[in-house]
Amino acid sequence: MGLIIVDGNSIGHANHSGALLTAGAMETQMIYGTVKSLRGMATKYHNYQIIVLWDGKTRWRQQIYSEYKGNRLAKDEKEQASKDSYEKQVKYARKMIQHMGIGQCYATTHEADDIARQFIDRALSADKDVILCTGDKDWLQYVQPGVMWFDPIRDRMANHSTFFEFTGYRTPYQFVQGKALQGDISDNIPGVGKIGEKGAPELLAQFGSVENFWKMVDEGTFITKTKAHQHLAAPETREVFNRNMKLMSLRDAPAPLAKDMVIISPDYNESKFLVMCEALAFRSIAKDVSGFLEPFRKTERKAA
Repeated sequence: MGLIIVDGNSIGHANHSGALLTAGAMETQMIYGTVKSLRGMATKYHNYQIIVLWDGKTRWRQQIYSEYKGNRLAKDEKEQASKDSYEKQVKYARKMIQHMGIGQCYATTHEADDIARQFIDRALSADKDVILCTGDKDWLQYVQPGVMWFDPIRDRMANHSTFFEFTGYRTPYQFVQGKALQGDISDNIPGVGKIGEKGAPELLAQFGSVENFWKMVDEGTFITKTKAHQHLAAPETREVFNRNMKLMSLRDAPAPLAKDMVIISPDYNESKFLVMCEALAFRSIAKDVSGFLEPFRKTERKAA
């Protein structure tokens, strides 16, 4: 049996952006789409266990860089209403997922991509293949033999064999270094400057790593001639790069404390799932709940 690790907020936000669904005054498209997405995964990968990870607040990143995700505030009332609607749906989605028999987890102090590491390492040590189900390319850092990244939103995937073709980098370490050089607009992390989408992979292809570039510059075995190289060699630029690596390198993220972990244990229950389907007006699911939950009932039998 393998393991599918689902990035709950990535899949949830994608479904929230879909066609509007309502139950009374409440929007429900995030809940409906997420539940259907998980059912599709369970059907396709019937020999895999599914776990859903949710985001907490990354206080430790904000301690490193106070402007981290400072661009996520709503720009107007409409955007704030959409954010509020999403947050309202999360608790319902979690409850429905629980009654589908799927385990869930989050850390109040960390993001889902931080805590994914422990589940990946545990699965690999048990000789299980892992599928990372997310639209977040940061999770590509975890790709290795036995670990595949799959984006169900755009129907694209990357594994150990296709990593270079997909990312333009030879290794996950080069990939995260490329991100640290360029920065990440979505997370409000500025890059080092003068090195962009084209220059980052070229530099890492030439030197292998930023550390090796600095080593060659400091030893005098490489003489900087371009403005980009001179800029990257400067002390203040090194500080920005090292800060970005601390923010972006998932493998080096501090582990959450046990007290900050929240586990939502699976509670497979067709009756409770049906009640929620009826309350949320999910009629297409409610008319055959037993059939809809069949892939999860099989998982329950296997787990038993």
